[in-house]
Amino acid sequence: WSAYHGHRHEMRYRLIGAATRDHLPAGGIVLDIGCGSALVADQLADLDAQYVGLDFGGHHICSAAKRHRDGTGPLRPNFVRGDGEHLPFADASVDLVVSNVAIHNIGDTAGRDRAVD
Repeated sequence: WSAYHGHRHEMRYRLIGAATRDHLPAGGIVLDIGCGSALVADQLADLDAQYVGLDFGGHHICSAAKRHRDGTGPLRPNFVRGDGEHLPFADASVDLVVSNVAIHNIGDTAGRDRAVD
């Protein structure tokens, strides 16, 4: 990353963290769809809240789970492998949903398996 892109990346996660803090009730549950390496959780580590990171899996979510396993702050992180189009949660079971750089992976799946000419 260039310094410019690194700054934009960090700024985006700080903004998401600040917005989450503004809207999440004390002790609430935030769902991060497409959590990747859980950079949103990093911004919330000092909150008394539950963080649920959802992603398809792979090395990012495994790394995030390992990094947050022994957290010293009040945030209670959990990581779930799943599909953002078919959430494995009951309706109204979270207080706030965030998603960053994941929307391009969610949507109409028709034709996804077709070859590109």
